[in-house]
Amino acid sequence: MKKLFIPFVVLLILTTFACSGGKKVKTPPAEGGVLDLSEWDFKKNGPAKLLGDWKFKWQEDRPEFIQPDFDHSQWDNLKVPGSWNKKTKSGSGYGWYRLKVILPSQSQKLIYGLHLPIIFTSFQIYVDGEQFASNGEPGNTKENYRAQFMPITNALSISSGKREMVLAVKVANFAHRVGGMAKGPIQIAPILMLQGRNWASQTKNVIVMGILLMMGLYHLLLFFGRREDKASLFFAIICLDIFVRFYVTASYLEMSFPHADIFAWRMTVEYLTVAIGWAALMAFYHHLFPAEIPRRTYMITTWTGLIAILFTILTSPLLFTKLILVYNLLVLIFFIYAIVKVIIAKLHGRLGAGLILIGSVIFFIAVINDILHVNEVIHTFYVIQFGLVFMIFSQSAVLSTRFAMAHRKSA
Repeated sequence: MKKLFIPFVVLLILTTFACSGGKKVKTPPAEGGVLDLSEWDFKKNGPAKLLGDWKFKWQEDRPEFIQPDFDHSQWDNLKVPGSWNKKTKSGSGYGWYRLKVILPSQSQKLIYGLHLPIIFTSFQIYVDGEQFASNGEPGNTKENYRAQFMPITNALSISSGKREMVLAVKVANFAHRVGGMAKGPIQIAPILMLQGRNWASQTKNVIVMGILLMMGLYHLLLFFGRREDKASLFFAIICLDIFVRFYVTASYLEMSFPHADIFAWRMTVEYLTVAIGWAALMAFYHHLFPAEIPRRTYMITTWTGLIAILFTILTSPLLFTKLILVYNLLVLIFFIYAIVKVIIAKLHGRLGAGLILIGSVIFFIAVINDILHVNEVIHTFYVIQFGLVFMIFSQSAVLSTRFAMAHRKSA
């Protein structure tokens, strides 16, 4: 097992660095509703992010807002990416965003495209007065509004030689604690570049989801073959839980049913996976190292998970999404506690504690890295998929070893 595991680790590390894309150049931020990309080299620097100060108007809706020559100089500035909650004092409502983009001069004709991330929680976007894309129905009231989370990548129709364009985005939210262009931001680049990056990202997602599904089913079979091995059962639950979370958070559900009103169901499943995840993770560690992680701790995480599950099922996304900080804090506390206990198990010489510890720590570091990266605190690259695969394989190796030893003893 070790002979197979070491090459896998080396391959994993090399793949992680190979996918980093080298040193990235940060897009200059927009100022006062104008983003100057005149010096941006897409071939050298990749897609440009439409971040910085967009112009913003709250709770007002007029047809002329979409026109490129509309004077928005008196509108407020609002940082993108970022929610509108601090400015509006509420996540619920609607508003307009506008941004003028100065394009670079190109020696050859390029077909540009825009990649639109998840916007909270419905929108219509106009480019130079023409509708470009939409998600859900951004109505002015809850009654004429429909939420939808689905990233979009479309080609732009820009006449040859045109050096600037104006984006106008109407956003509405009546179903989530956060409103506005909180994620992202929108990216512009040659359409083939955006499509290639999307394909690479989707490929990585599918590979990770395939590994999760395979490992989940494999360890279910291990449990059915040896019912007293509860660690395999809970590890299978963890794998399948993360598989479902990947499926919904990557918007595969919306892409499969683009016209269905499934936002509430999607958010419910996303939050359920957090509660199920922390309960199953602690149960897994408990059954691996019962001397270090007592049953009382395992039951505390189980009951907090059940309470969170019931609260999520019985309330609306507008309410239960407000508890995301509580959920994240609980996950952080339980994960740190588990890692400390695995360290103690390693000191006590428990079988497999070393591999379990390495996999858990690497996954924890990957999660922290991605949180800081997505919030522009550090400028690295996304590694959570590699950290997750590392954790899955390290813990799977330990469970397989334990199962083989138990089989030899019973033979």
